[in-house]
Amino acid sequence: MAQRRRLGSVLCGLLLLLPAACTATRPAPVWTAVDTLPAGFAAETLADGPDGLIIGGRATDPARPMLLVEQDGGVREVPLSPESGYGHTAALLSVAVAGDEVYAFGGDRGGAHANVRWSVWSGTTAGVREHEQIFWVFGGQDAGSLTAMVARPAGPMIIGNWGSPRGLDITAWTARKNTWTRVDSRGSALASTARELLSERAAARLGDRVIIAGSALQLDESLLSRGATWVQDRAGADWRRVDLPTAGTASTALKLACADECLVAGVVDGKVAGWLGDGANWRRIELPDLAVDAGTAVLRAFRVDAGWRIAVGDGAVTTVIGPDTDLIKGPAGRLIDAAGGAQARLLVEDPDGVRRLHQLA
Repeated sequence: MAQRRRLGSVLCGLLLLLPAACTATRPAPVWTAVDTLPAGFAAETLADGPDGLIIGGRATDPARPMLLVEQDGGVREVPLSPESGYGHTAALLSVAVAGDEVYAFGGDRGGAHANVRWSVWSGTTAGVREHEQIFWVFGGQDAGSLTAMVARPAGPMIIGNWGSPRGLDITAWTARKNTWTRVDSRGSALASTARELLSERAAARLGDRVIIAGSALQLDESLLSRGATWVQDRAGADWRRVDLPTAGTASTALKLACADECLVAGVVDGKVAGWLGDGANWRRIELPDLAVDAGTAVLRAFRVDAGWRIAVGDGAVTTVIGPDTDLIKGPAGRLIDAAGGAQARLLVEDPDGVRRLHQLA
């Protein structure tokens, strides 16, 4: 009996090198609601800013755009100066920061067909102003949608899509001072073809490089989707396509975040997947096994002090995974956005329809 106890102790000591070995258990993660968002504010997007987390969205009664900055354990509202009619009621949907400069675009539905009417904004955390554009910059018969604002040192860029003879092309808009211009994608790596329909899902920058993540749908009998990225090394350079390595049959890239390198979050054959790289080269990373529906899942990529993380929302609950962590169950509700820092922060719409920030304690 004594020999058995000694053998059991030796085996237990060896197995402590493995997760959840023997009787050792990790403390359950605790999510804390951060009660700093004002009542009547529907948050839409999170971004890291020079003074802390930036939160964009819209006040609901009356409808007006709102931009908040974390400060001294609370939030401070950034003064906004709308110019257009739709700018006065827009929700800020994407925010990007370069140094002290803050850029955003917003949207509100209107007109005979209830299409999104876009507005573009810039300034600093001391104040942000809308810059009204002529209708045809973002609107018209071939108009698509806007996906992400990107702020590179050379100036801001918006990534979205635009109608073409093949369906939709991935499309970029650039700004000179406060005037935005759509860049024609025809003949470039961003254009869909008779063989492939391209789509963008996210964009970010790494230094001067802008990276778009999305997929290429093969227009043959297979109708397979392949995860891909598109890269522009500097302002005005040609775009090039870099496919994501995978041994699976169907894949798509759904989200992208960059720090000293970039993480692409997506789905391969019905399971969450991730790739790390610099835009020119990507490597697949090992993640905990998590099955998702690529058509309905919401994925967000972000960096915390402990490493890269992916938040996965299925509409009812959020799960956080990473290459060096177990599955972490998050708060109930619909995942809206996520951000990093010292710990993970999730923006979730709870079952009562209220959007709250949650922080991993």
